[in-house]
Amino acid sequence: MLGHTVQTTLMARHYRKFDSQAAIAARGLSLGITMMPLLILSRHGSLIQIISHPLPLIAAALLTAIGNWSAAVSVRYLPVGMATAGHQGFLVITASVIGLLAFGEQLSVVEWLGIAVILAANSTALIKPRNVSLQWDRHTATGLMYCAFFGILVGTGVSLVTGMARKIDPFAAAYAWELSIGLFSALILAIRKTAGTSDGESIGPAAFGKILLCSAPTAVGTAFFALAVTRGPIGIVTAVASTIVIMTSVLAFFLYHERLSFRQILAVGIIAATIAIIRLAPAIDKSLF
Repeated sequence: MLGHTVQTTLMARHYRKFDSQAAIAARGLSLGITMMPLLILSRHGSLIQIISHPLPLIAAALLTAIGNWSAAVSVRYLPVGMATAGHQGFLVITASVIGLLAFGEQLSVVEWLGIAVILAANSTALIKPRNVSLQWDRHTATGLMYCAFFGILVGTGVSLVTGMARKIDPFAAAYAWELSIGLFSALILAIRKTAGTSDGESIGPAAFGKILLCSAPTAVGTAFFALAVTRGPIGIVTAVASTIVIMTSVLAFFLYHERLSFRQILAVGIIAATIAIIRLAPAIDKSLF
């Protein structure tokens, strides 16, 4: 989570400056370089095994790429805070359901409550008070629909990566996934340029080098995420990972001097306590139930 938090915060300036698709493509392609050391840690021949059976990898990368597009569209209809909370909520729910159906991961009562508390804390910190009074209309429904698309698509993609990480190797799966997202994004960008719909500044060698450095922490974040899903339920892992939206706000306070609200500080404390409780869930369930 910390690796993704650092990467998201550092990449913010590049997403704002360049064409967003170009920045995403550059990020993914740069990870093909910075994540290479993970292959040393991976099981011998695991990357070849993943590439030789490419359908899960292609599906995971394509679903993630389309899901990211859905996330971008959702903020046209919803406030950013509400949309982000919706993204993470649908993602965690999708991952938890797939974890139950595909991997037989039955969460305990305490773990389900922990997931609910984390999502509630995220929403409390992200959604501004004035957004609570939003009326249910077609505009809001459309935004939530795109949030749901994001959660379902990316949740399914994460589940496919989880399967590769558990069956083959977590580090090879993480490397192949991030690089494939970059390749798909580059392909989409090429199509857009051909159609004349690309905008923003072009990314030259110097800018690519900066993006490479800014996105490098993702190598750690994605690697440990892939490792985490081999050690615990995917629903819990994605719920904990969803707190990146809060951690990014904390880091932005130090890097960009962006104001940190009391609700965000409170959410960080609640989430930290909840994660600790989830860690003790087996003992708590045994004593209470």
